[in-house]
Amino acid sequence: MTIHKFSDIQDGRFPDNILIEKIKNNDDMVDIKRRIKNVDTLFIDEISMLSLKSFLQIEKVLRKDRESNFPFSGIQTIVSGDFFQLKPVPNDVYHDRGELIISYEKIHSLIPHHYVLSQVHIQTEGNLNIIF
Repeated sequence: MTIHKFSDIQDGRFPDNILIEKIKNNDDMVDIKRRIKNVDTLFIDEISMLSLKSFLQIEKVLRKDRESNFPFSGIQTIVSGDFFQLKPVPNDVYHDRGELIISYEKIHSLIPHHYVLSQVHIQTEGNLNIIF
């Protein structure tokens, strides 16, 4: 499932406090509350496509809903992706500038361990002939 569906942040239309209240108090959010309560490991793939605004909102929702001061409420969070690929799409309507999460000065406090994979494993051929 996508991270947006998991956390119900949707398209960023709700400020953090309204989204948190909505998840905590709305009976329609039972599934989301259950997912947040029961998750042990959160894996976010294609992290380059997730804006900083969305990333921070997800982190805050998890922390507040589980009433924890630990980053991501102590949930083991694994992110992967290539920041040289697709960038987040800005959303001017909801004040999301489409910033990359790596632009956040405190990213190391949220994701303390970083591994950079530099060897290509999928493609082993030196020259690829593309035929159209």
